[in-house]
Amino acid sequence: MVYSLNISNQMNDRRQELGLSISALARLSGLNRKTVGRAMRSPAHDQFSTLLAIGNVLGVSIGITQQRTKTINAVREARAKSKAIEIVEMAQGNFALEGQAVSEEEEKRIIRKVVEQLLSGKNIKLWG
Repeated sequence: MVYSLNISNQMNDRRQELGLSISALARLSGLNRKTVGRAMRSPAHDQFSTLLAIGNVLGVSIGITQQRTKTINAVREARAKSKAIEIVEMAQGNFALEGQAVSEEEEKRIIRKVVEQLLSGKNIKLWG
C-alpha cells in the first residue's frame, strides 16, 4: 500500500500547511470527524468520494498522482469568500424582512469587504 501511505502523508502535509485541524477539515468537507481522521491515517479503506471531498477542501486533485491545484492563499480566499457570502446572505435575509435590504452591487461590495476582513483577521463589520 505504498500509494495509500503516500496519499495520506501528502494530504496530512497539505492540511498542516493550511493550518487545518481534523475537525475543521471535517466541517469544511461536510464529512464526519471520524471519517476524516480515518482517511488521513489510511485512505485505502475509504471511498474515493471521501478522498475527493477532502482533496477539494485541501486544494488538491487526487488521481493516479496527486497535484496541488490551488495555492494556500487561493484556498484561504475561497474559504473566506464562502463564509462572507454566508454572512451577508443571512444579514440580507433579515434586512429584507424589515424592508432594508441593499442592492446587488452593494452586496458584492460588502462581500469583498468581509473577505478582506476575514483574511486579515480583523473583526467583521458589514456596514460602516
